[in-house]
Amino acid sequence: MQSDIKKVRKGVMAKGRIQGVSFRYFVQACANFLDATGWVRKMHDGSLIMELQGTSPIIEQLIEQIKKGNERIKITKFEVFDLPVEKRENKFAIKY
Repeated sequence: MQSDIKKVRKGVMAKGRIQGVSFRYFVQACANFLDATGWVRKMHDGSLIMELQGTSPIIEQLIEQIKKGNERIKITKFEVFDLPVEKRENKFAIKY
């Protein structure tokens, strides 16, 4: 468990072929596998925003997996920015 190690939180915006390819579920599965917390949400313009939290190595690995995607996902724009850590967060969610 990573609770005793310093955590980071990153905001991410992604655009590209990410609709109709289960991108949100892909992000959630990757986050759960790596024991990261946060959330992902589809925006009205077709982009996705997400907040990812965990130790720095975990979040770096998660971001690389998300950018790589899978055979159906093609990201054309990807922005990452720092956010304050949410101390009470304990899971990764898909927001609607």
